[in-house]
Amino acid sequence: MSYKPGHSVLHTQTTASNTWVVDYRFDGYPVVDVLIDVNGVKTKILPASVTRTSTGTVTITFTSPQTGVARVI
Repeated sequence: MSYKPGHSVLHTQTTASNTWVVDYRFDGYPVVDVLIDVNGVKTKILPASVTRTSTGTVTITFTSPQTGVARVI
């Protein structure tokens, strides 16, 4: 799928993990916004790394297991 303005994917990670794999279903190099759950409050952070592992897929890595959401634009 080609990128179209306004496309975004919201990934919800309910099981704590050091690595989140997100399929964003469009071409290109996305912007990734990450919010983790800190005592029930969504808090924006910079993960240890965000890597475009293939066309349409990013891997987000943390130093410790996290739950939360990632928005890929």
